[in-house]
Amino acid sequence: MSITLSTSGTAGAFVSGTGAYVTSKAWAYYHSTGTAGIDNEFGFSGVTDHGTGDISLTFSAAQPNIYYSVTTAAGDHVRLCQDGDATLTDRCRLRSFQGGSSGTLVDNGRNFATIHGD
Repeated sequence: MSITLSTSGTAGAFVSGTGAYVTSKAWAYYHSTGTAGIDNEFGFSGVTDHGTGDISLTFSAAQPNIYYSVTTAAGDHVRLCQDGDATLTDRCRLRSFQGGSSGTLVDNGRNFATIHGD
């Protein structure tokens, strides 16, 4: 296995080479309250607010295909999930729902997303 580690980026290290598929392609800590924004990231370049509880994170570099995995987490009893109908190579659309059974879309101050794929 050959792996190259570069720390030239400001957000962290980038790993490439054989075996690099086991690393995260991108990750973000972002908020959707007020003016939505990314608080810390690697591999994302921006956020688009589509309305309450509905945002897109734009990748710094497009994914090679739409078959990537999105792992999400959120604070404040909010459920966060990928919008499967909007899977694209240049961005990832995510929705946040109030915890419990209401299913109401809500903005949240602490959201996390990690991307894995080819």
